[in-house]
Amino acid sequence: MGAAAEGTNFCWKENNGTVPLREHCADGYRNVGDVCWDDCRSGYRDMGVTCTGCFDCGCRSWWDGWLLKTRCGPCNCDTYSKDNYIPKQICGHSNEYVYLGLCQWDCNVIGMDNCGTSACAADASSCATEVAGIV
Repeated sequence: MGAAAEGTNFCWKENNGTVPLREHCADGYRNVGDVCWDDCRSGYRDMGVTCTGCFDCGCRSWWDGWLLKTRCGPCNCDTYSKDNYIPKQICGHSNEYVYLGLCQWDCNVIGMDNCGTSACAADASSCATEVAGIV
């Protein structure tokens, strides 16, 4: 998107709506399904959303529809839920921002306001006038 011409109140964005990327997970976390999950502590087995120190003692895990449950045999087992976070979405260019799950060109870079996701306008009034004229 180029610079707005002097006196321009409204313009359409070009090549809008690319898919954003995700930031890399922090050290000690790994990406599984667009979520960063922490690694299990030493001596624990990864069970997906939990880590367990319960193995080789008759353990079994199952989903009850909502949660992963683990039941172990006669040994004393320790199971804990893994920490997680959703990494920030980032766009490929510094003049883009994430809106509605897509990278959008930021009109502020050329001194205009974002008018929805597909246009730039001098101000909210210009945006409303132009959009009303389309409908």
